[in-house]
Amino acid sequence: MALQKLLTTPDAWQRFRRPMIWSFGTVLALCLAGILIPGIYGSPIGGSDRQIDAMISQSLSAGGADQATLQYFSLENPRIYAAVETIRTSMVSGDALRSFMIVAAGAIVLAVCMRGRLKAGVAIGAIGAIVLLDLFTVDKRYVDSESFVAKRLALAPQFPLSDADRAILADTSMNYRVMDMQRFWQADPSYHHKSIGGYHAAKLTRYQDLIDRHLQPLLSGNPSEADFRVLDMLNARYVITGQGEAVLNDRALGNAWIADSLIYVDGADAEMAALSEIDPAQTAVADRRFTAALGESTVAKTPGDTIFETTYAPNRLTYHARSAKGGVAVFSEVYFPWGWKATIDGKEAEIGRVNYLLRAMRIPAGSHTIEMRFDPDSLKTTTATAYASIILVYLALAAAIAAGFRRIMAGQSVSTAEKNVD
Repeated sequence: MALQKLLTTPDAWQRFRRPMIWSFGTVLALCLAGILIPGIYGSPIGGSDRQIDAMISQSLSAGGADQATLQYFSLENPRIYAAVETIRTSMVSGDALRSFMIVAAGAIVLAVCMRGRLKAGVAIGAIGAIVLLDLFTVDKRYVDSESFVAKRLALAPQFPLSDADRAILADTSMNYRVMDMQRFWQADPSYHHKSIGGYHAAKLTRYQDLIDRHLQPLLSGNPSEADFRVLDMLNARYVITGQGEAVLNDRALGNAWIADSLIYVDGADAEMAALSEIDPAQTAVADRRFTAALGESTVAKTPGDTIFETTYAPNRLTYHARSAKGGVAVFSEVYFPWGWKATIDGKEAEIGRVNYLLRAMRIPAGSHTIEMRFDPDSLKTTTATAYASIILVYLALAAAIAAGFRRIMAGQSVSTAEKNVD
């Protein structure tokens, strides 16, 4: 809006010269102060540096470092303090100089244009180039050419295959999980496997509850039978022991199974407590609020009843189920109520939750195809809005270009007519 006002107002230089000088002059003066006296903007050593320094000292002390070593690596060491101060003040000076040049260049372009010595279109293009240069140089600090790799496989050397990894990857069974006892809390096992553990800053609370109650005892070496049963229902086909050996867990329940019975309890605490009592291979436990989705009771499955996964993708899962009397199918997938939709033979079906964490569905008798797809309505709305906005922007741009072209042609016609009259 400011550019539009400055570049389209007649006699803009006479009208806006004083505000221009004050505004640009003030910013340039602040930049000049940063160049000459960078310390004016505060100490280069902040409180967070002191906290980090204290943590390093504690770590060194815990490792048995002597006082001389602690002093050598501390901010109290004049050599380290001076080095940090020099580096950071030079960064302030460098950024201040860069900002001075960018602001000065913009001021010169505007001043020349406002005095009628540069066309408005050229001035806008020059200012746009200055802004892009500013953004590009700052963005390169965060994402530069070294932030990219040619292929995903370029990361492979950072995650070398162990003997256990090779043994597990030789198993071509569909969509199973791995529990690495030694590296449960680390992210790197997930590079090669669908890991039960791993790291994520936004882990679901219910999954963390399950880890604390039933998986942590496995890691600490004091598990109960219930803890092993929870591992089975999470489809942990392999366990990598603390000695790095891959052990096949032949009790893993697979991607889906049909429960013999279903019991209801009141609330999350009762649901978690029931996991210590039931056998997930036979019985499923659900919060009573899922009664409408899963039904009042479950008939015992008959010999030959089966369900298995046919295709897998993170946002789409398909299964084939066959049962004589129907029942409740349990899926070894985390229940997440927002965005996941299910169908049975193309007809919409409701997903419930059992065993504190997992998905479940009531399936009818006979052979059926079950599909689960992550397809949130909010994403459709957002995408439609985004596309509509993009289209409107381009239409507005096209209209503006067309209007400008018509004005130019109209001006040329008037000029030609005046010449003919002369």
